[in-house]
Amino acid sequence: MERTARGAAPARAARHFSIWLCILCLQACVAPRHIHELGDTLPTMGAERALALLDDYTPPLRDYPQYLLDRGMLHFYLGDFAASIEDWQQAKALLADTQALSLSETAGALTINETLRSYAGSPHERVALHSFLALSYLGLGDLAGARVEVLQADVLMRQLSSESVLRGNLAAARYIGGVVFELNGEQDDALISYRKARAILQENRRPIPDALKASLDRLEEADNAPRRTTSRQQHSLFVFYFDGVVTSMRQHHLPIFAPELNQLVQIALPYYPPVRHSTGHLRVGAEGQTYGTETITDFDALARADLDARMPGIIAVTTARAVAKYQSVRAAQKEDEMAGLFLNLFTLATEWADTRSWRTLPATLQILRLPLPDDPVIKLVNGNLGIDTTADGRNTVVITSSLNRDSPTVQAFQPPATGRHPIIERGLEP
Repeated sequence: MERTARGAAPARAARHFSIWLCILCLQACVAPRHIHELGDTLPTMGAERALALLDDYTPPLRDYPQYLLDRGMLHFYLGDFAASIEDWQQAKALLADTQALSLSETAGALTINETLRSYAGSPHERVALHSFLALSYLGLGDLAGARVEVLQADVLMRQLSSESVLRGNLAAARYIGGVVFELNGEQDDALISYRKARAILQENRRPIPDALKASLDRLEEADNAPRRTTSRQQHSLFVFYFDGVVTSMRQHHLPIFAPELNQLVQIALPYYPPVRHSTGHLRVGAEGQTYGTETITDFDALARADLDARMPGIIAVTTARAVAKYQSVRAAQKEDEMAGLFLNLFTLATEWADTRSWRTLPATLQILRLPLPDDPVIKLVNGNLGIDTTADGRNTVVITSSLNRDSPTVQAFQPPATGRHPIIERGLEP
């Protein structure tokens, strides 16, 4: 009987080891370093090479929404809006599904670490997704598609605002919505969107860009004098400039006191290292003068603020998980020293912080608005930009980034016809 008992201990230990080894293999399915730090290296390697790296990488299913967000952003930087729309529409559907986590994912997150949950994105990432989709549709000249996305962004921001004031509300999303409505001839809705953009900036004590001021002045003047005939000079050049890339999150291990154990336990927490990117601005020459883009949303600052807001909850959950792991190890050691050893190694190896984020988001989104005369002479300083307008003038949208500023996308839009709005006739009104 004693010999049997002695033989059972190694067997139990082996079984424990096999189980934990399987879980460790699952845990090992995290992004390799060159993928995790893609955003940090993107400005030097370029979007084309970064896209090739992503195409060669197969993410675990739980990280697939994050993968699609990044791949769509790289397509966007390269001006391939059809591909960015395809990736982002898939990501949008997956993110909607992951808002309700499965029981198995919740159990894994509570016992191992948070990276076993499906990537759900932060509030500002989910709003930005709709806004960037709207810009992609504008890049293809599809006002109807852009309008659908800004309406969906509005619904999402309203939902988020009901949970927390200004949570997930982006001035950039409201401004993009205003531009889309204005291009569609919906002046009242455009004015409402521009005013909401201003309110968000004021609430966060951010400067109001001249482009937003010009949009408000133009529409408020028209609102006060609705019968005034709009001149040709009122057609506009709208510039959207994506500068830099957000900083990638890192993790560090910290000791923290656990009252339940009356001792210190080690936990892993995410953090953002100092910003290395120096904000640049696009210079645009028009009619003999030079103008610069201005920041409307700082995504790097938003990401840091979001992490700061979540940190108390992260610490609480991570500490509770560390205490549970410690108690499991202690119980296993009482039953079987070898099993306790393996379990202790497992808990140390799986102490990972969730540092996932939309790695390729721009550091800032900047805007510029200029009046567009009939025969404009518009150029990017140190870049190339050609604009052709018809005799009656057209509103023109320019989309570019610090990664491809010499190859901007230029899309002109005819003024909307009078009468019933064609997009509403197509049944796209929510």
